[in-house]
Amino acid sequence: MRSRIFTLGVVGVAVALAPAAALSSSIAPPSITLNVSGDAGDNGWYRSNVSVSWTVSDSTGISSSSGCESRVLTSETDGTTLTCSASNNARPPLSNSVSVTIKIDRTPPRLSDVSETPGDGANLLRWSSTSRSDTFRIERSLRRVKAAPQVFRSIRGTSFTDTSIQNGREYLYTLTARDVAGNVSRRVSLLALPKVLTLEKLPYLPRVSVPPIVRWKASPGATYYHVQLFRGGKRILAAWPRGPQLALRPTWSWGGRRYRLDRGTYRWYVWAGTGPRSAARYTRLGTAAFAVR
Repeated sequence: MRSRIFTLGVVGVAVALAPAAALSSSIAPPSITLNVSGDAGDNGWYRSNVSVSWTVSDSTGISSSSGCESRVLTSETDGTTLTCSASNNARPPLSNSVSVTIKIDRTPPRLSDVSETPGDGANLLRWSSTSRSDTFRIERSLRRVKAAPQVFRSIRGTSFTDTSIQNGREYLYTLTARDVAGNVSRRVSLLALPKVLTLEKLPYLPRVSVPPIVRWKASPGATYYHVQLFRGGKRILAAWPRGPQLALRPTWSWGGRRYRLDRGTYRWYVWAGTGPRSAARYTRLGTAAFAVR
């Protein structure tokens, strides 16, 4: 009888020391850590191949897992979802899952049909791009002026009216497009020539591509003005506008001849007139030149 009691005691001790499965109420589900690497763009997009891996761990060990292998996404996609799921050795087993959606776009937008239309106090830029959701950046520089360019950011649509120009000046515009993923297009530059020419001295000969408006400051007491236009040293137009500007035309008749605003260099003169035209009382206001491209 003593020997049996001893044996049971030993057995009882052995049972107490045997490992038992962990209870679910005392532990947490498996830990899943997501690792994503690639060239991150804007708005959650990537602009390169994307590597996805997972780190799965649990104090009781992992009994099963699905979708947790490493992957490299190489194709452009509007959204590919990957999910890693794992269960542990708890009693009963606890499970966890983590998902990620990868968006890849590495194609930069393309600009086309970029044009500029000069106006009175405003330049109108137009363009086409790959997507309506693209945004645009415009840099504007003055010809022969060493200064930082004026920058217009986050422009939407297919046109932009620059109302901050100075009449009589030449500008260089540089346009770039940026898509929703952060890809940037090639730069497109274009020269904006003035529509309105002013009576002032510039460090360069202004050029025009459309028939210009020549304009000057109003003279106190003037009842009219006299404008003469020369090409190659020969007078080809004389006019007497009542206001301080004159819109030149593509073609006109003067002195019994027909003229065209052809390519070349032109010089114009302005006088202020007082009293009736027949009195011919003039005060010269100045002269300036321009070139037609």
